[in-house]
Amino acid sequence: MSHQPLTPGNRERQLLEGCKLLDPILLPFGFAFELVGAGAGSGGPAAHGFYARDDRRLDLHVRWNLGLVSYTLDGLELSHADFMLGVAAGANAYPGVSDDPQIAFAHLASDLERFGTDFISGSGDEFRRCYREVEGLSGMSGFKRMEERARRQRGESQR
Repeated sequence: MSHQPLTPGNRERQLLEGCKLLDPILLPFGFAFELVGAGAGSGGPAAHGFYARDDRRLDLHVRWNLGLVSYTLDGLELSHADFMLGVAAGANAYPGVSDDPQIAFAHLASDLERFGTDFISGSGDEFRRCYREVEGLSGMSGFKRMEERARRQRGESQR
């Protein structure tokens, strides 16, 4: 992969190129993409956009790679990691291991196709269940929460 100079415009292009992989999954279900913008902050050049439909929103942030991916439904927000923990039990592809943003977008597209149906076109019940599970972890210390997440990812029942 040839590395492009770090500019907000390049990050915006990376985001829009990645959306070409997500459009076929989301647009048929009434989602529309909106580019929020690109700029340079303390962490370097970045771009942000989101897909939205009714009470659902999928936020995407690109800085060095596709970074923060979060879902919102009925005002409830989950990170991609938390949502996938509940629906994919560790079988998710994103984030994967690559410094190529397009591969990261391909991994996200795979997760949406395999595990995102409830968020994309379903009732949202699975999303809400995942949200409740994550909320149950919120009172734990950092290490205890990591241990519990790892246990759940392995598919072990609660002790």
